[in-house]
Amino acid sequence: MSLSTDPEAPRKHVLNELGFATRRAGADLRGTASITPEMHVPGTSCLRASILATWADTLIGLLAAQVTAP
Repeated sequence: MSLSTDPEAPRKHVLNELGFATRRAGADLRGTASITPEMHVPGTSCLRASILATWADTLIGLLAAQVTAP
């Protein structure tokens, strides 16, 4: 990964680097993610709890903001 020194360059959010994306589907909010081997607990096929918690926290926060927005 290279860092840009151009102040006009678009910045990538850390969730994009985790392969996480959200979109609206009517009144719903949907999330998708690309799973990579680095996201697994070493030596297992289980995702790290921190990855799952981050994705859940992001969706819950976006839904809360949508409900409380003026």
